[in-house]
Amino acid sequence: MLLDPNAIIRTKNGPLNAKLEFEDRSSLTLNIDGYTLENSIKLNQHWEISEESFDQFGNKFDFDLTQFDEITDFELEFKLPIFTIEQDAVKETSFTFVVNYSELSQEIHFFNESENIDIKEDWQGLEEIFRQLNRIYTPLKKHLRCCFGCLFSGYEKGGNSLFCMIKSKNLYLSKSFQEWYSDFYYGLEYEGVSENYYCDEFEIDKRKKITH
Repeated sequence: MLLDPNAIIRTKNGPLNAKLEFEDRSSLTLNIDGYTLENSIKLNQHWEISEESFDQFGNKFDFDLTQFDEITDFELEFKLPIFTIEQDAVKETSFTFVVNYSELSQEIHFFNESENIDIKEDWQGLEEIFRQLNRIYTPLKKHLRCCFGCLFSGYEKGGNSLFCMIKSKNLYLSKSFQEWYSDFYYGLEYEGVSENYYCDEFEIDKRKKITH
């Protein structure tokens, strides 16, 4: 995933500048001058103070916490470049994530002022945001250059984990397209990815029709 590491955390005590970083393919960290917060890559749960930071500094910035000691009642803002393919040319546009965390929920606004696109998402997951973008871009004859619309990706049956099949693409492409059946992946080598990884082996999958 490509993203702008500069993030802003807005709390009751004012704004904090932080660095948004990948810890691994499944988690993110917010680094505030060595004090770290942790979350899943999908951002669909509350952030937690890392065990190391809590042991050393406690709740250093006086965050509001849930009953499970997760951070709540704050806003996170950062930018994410989105790559599209328009007439075989790759173009980049920057979208802004604004995520509001409250005691009971998380709500995201994802917008690009230059294109007048504003998506509001109540946490069905990042994949739903990319479905919405596909619905917007398809009539404009644009394709997202990301895992969601790639020929080599698919979802598990009844779930929302996105798989990359590049390691087994020859075998994968020899089979008929069965996006929602997990047994289709039996015996294949694959890895979990997020919807918005940017990959040089990307190929548009024109069979994935986004109609709802």
